[in-house]
Amino acid sequence: MFPVDPTLPPIALCPDAEAASFEFESTGKFLQCWQSHRRANELPRADALDLGAMKTLLPELLIYDVIDAATIRFRLAGTLAVKRMGFEPRGMNMIELTPPALRGQVGLAFTTVAQARIGILSHYSHIYEGGRPGRIEMLMLPLAAPEGQPPRVMAMVCRERYDGYAPFGIEETASMVEDATLIDLGFGLPDIGALLARAA
Repeated sequence: MFPVDPTLPPIALCPDAEAASFEFESTGKFLQCWQSHRRANELPRADALDLGAMKTLLPELLIYDVIDAATIRFRLAGTLAVKRMGFEPRGMNMIELTPPALRGQVGLAFTTVAQARIGILSHYSHIYEGGRPGRIEMLMLPLAAPEGQPPRVMAMVCRERYDGYAPFGIEETASMVEDATLIDLGFGLPDIGALLARAA
């Protein structure tokens, strides 16, 4: 872990995607599916995704267009992701739905995934209907967009269940990101000092 600004989460580096560990089985399956869509040493192409091969993951799948750090638009949201949020977010700017104190961190994370071609694994908690907490594990991975289109990031969001309760309808979004792990997908990891300087 790296000592960072107290407003930022602890950051760890994972130099080998094969060694990445996850709290949820679906997160690992998501990374494996992303890897299976690669050709040679290139990113999976957004216009060549085999959604049929991702059938079990689709309900929680999210795909974003990363315009810049202030504009990250929902391009696709799985049916379960929509139900958990309580609305259809397609076309909306995710940054505008993010608490102001976290917008810089979130914008930096998405642009880093898109530009540096790394994965970022993070954990945070929302409060759902009835005041129930839901711990979340999110893995963001880059996609190659069709020519002339903005970079894309796909994400899998897995949530903890409490006594059989699956949380739905966000009442209060997370006020902090608990941790973040930068995962080398075969293209190297960015300079952590430069990355943190961008966050300052």
